[in-house]
Amino acid sequence: MRPLLIAETVMPPPTFVEWLTGAGLLAWSPRSLHVLNSDLTVALAWEPSDDYRMHESAAVVSDDWVMVGFATDQGDAEQHLLLSTRTLRPQTIMDYGIDMPQNSIRPIGGRGQWMTHDARTGVVRIWQLREPHTDEVEGQLTLL
Repeated sequence: MRPLLIAETVMPPPTFVEWLTGAGLLAWSPRSLHVLNSDLTVALAWEPSDDYRMHESAAVVSDDWVMVGFATDQGDAEQHLLLSTRTLRPQTIMDYGIDMPQNSIRPIGGRGQWMTHDARTGVVRIWQLREPHTDEVEGQLTLL
């Protein structure tokens, strides 16, 4: 049986992709981050400013959150930036209390958790968001 092609698009390499339940596809490269509709048209796009030099690592933390790795000025270390999948607005930079090597974040099921892996030392850690996060602007609800 020949399957039915539903949609097709071309993403310039190197591009990495992961499915977002109910939202479509998350596609990222060192230059950009996109949320694509299920027909592969672009729903949202984020291109980092000079403040964020993205690495190749990203992880879908949940259907609402994605985390990307970006360069710091500390040699091979990277920081992790949490973004909303609904707006792609940066929310917070994770403070682990330790340096993270480049390309260390990995998804683990999208339930608000992710893991980090240090290939040099072999250390694997599982993390979870400490408190509920929202992508609403502070004071936004008081305007209603």
